Amino acid sequence: MHRNWVPRYFKPAVRQVAILPPKFRPHDCRHSHATLLFAMGARPEQVKDRLGHASIKTTFDWYGHLFEGHDEALLADLGKLVSGSSGDHLVTISTV
Repeated sequence: MHRNWVPRYFKPAVRQVAILPPKFRPHDCRHSHATLLFAMGARPEQVKDRLGHASIKTTFDWYGHLFEGHDEALLADLGKLVSGSSGDHLVTISTV
C-alpha cells in the first residue's frame, strides 16, 4: 500500500506545496510535527506520547538536537526572575 500511496498521492501533494523540497518523505512530516510541537513549548513527555515512543530516551535521541541553546535562555530567564527584572515576583529569596 505504501508503494502505491507515495507516488499516487503523497508526491503530487508535495509538488503542490512549493516550499517543500522534491525529496520530502512521509517521515519528514512526522519530524516536522515534533519540531513544531517543541517550538510551541510542548513538554518532551507530550511529544513522546504523540509520536508513540515507548521511551522518553527515544524522543531525546531523535529530537535532542532541538534543545541546543535552550540552557542559556533558561538561565537568562531564571536570572531575570530571581533579580525581579522580569516583572514576575513569584520568587522570594530568603536567608536563614
